[in-house]
Amino acid sequence: MIRVRQLEYIVVVAECGSITAAAQELFLSQPALTKAISNLEHDYKVRLFDRTPRGVDLTAEGRLFVDHARAVIAATDAMNKAFVVREGPERKVLSVASQQFDFLYELLLDCYEGWSDNAFHLNLVECDRGGVIRAVLSGEVDLGLLVQSDGDSQVFSRLLEERRLESTRVAESAVYVSCGPKSPLYDYPSDRIPVERIEVGTQLILDMEGEVVRTLQAGGVGHHLQAEKLISLNSASACIQFLLRTEASLFIPSWVIGFFRETAIRTRLVDFSDSERFPTNHLHWVKRLHEPLNVAGIQFVEGLQRAVGASAEPARR
Repeated sequence: MIRVRQLEYIVVVAECGSITAAAQELFLSQPALTKAISNLEHDYKVRLFDRTPRGVDLTAEGRLFVDHARAVIAATDAMNKAFVVREGPERKVLSVASQQFDFLYELLLDCYEGWSDNAFHLNLVECDRGGVIRAVLSGEVDLGLLVQSDGDSQVFSRLLEERRLESTRVAESAVYVSCGPKSPLYDYPSDRIPVERIEVGTQLILDMEGEVVRTLQAGGVGHHLQAEKLISLNSASACIQFLLRTEASLFIPSWVIGFFRETAIRTRLVDFSDSERFPTNHLHWVKRLHEPLNVAGIQFVEGLQRAVGASAEPARR
């Protein structure tokens, strides 16, 4: 059975180019090191080194073997750092994939400050909703944050069920519309705009996955309004530029409004009181089915619930 220590011996010999020099560096006797090399060559049916007057050279198989050995050693070191019990405060590890939300950075800063006495590794991946789901499913992240609207609920439910993910609804939001100085909506004399007063020539779509975007492009039902011109973006900064310099409008939940507060962009609530439909946006966090969150993940979710001012509903698939 292979031992990581034996692999370390081979790597040191390869780096030294000499069994004698490697034995000195490893504080081993030369016969013991030679025996370890011989055992590995026998177990794997390879010749790792060619003996030369100057020492040893790696064979072609030996070079490949050493590459694999280094990978195994690195993986073992990483596993030991992650799981070996150490004295001192517990190490916090958390990876999150998320659509863009104005509360997210403050939430991560709260985690940073709360974990100041711990060793920690905090990773954030910002992407569209499909990217969030893929990152959670692949194990790249521990959990994801995303928005599901009434209009795409069937697509959303199918995505979760097919991929065996579970979601928890954290909060709900009405629909808002943002626009810049060139929009005919810009000087509307109220902070609420009746939906029937909104005429959309160019509509921006923020952080929506490809399947939904293609449905909209094909004229399918599933969004608050159908526009003549659709621009799909995955950056709040890009939305700001389009809103400031074109007549475009952007329909958003409340968790995105903060990105526009320091700009000339104006955001108003869309009033659906005279409409048959009252669309709502739902904020969810998702994780892999039957896989519990670690301590850092639990603390993050608790902070999320405080940040959006609502209690989580029971988890559902």
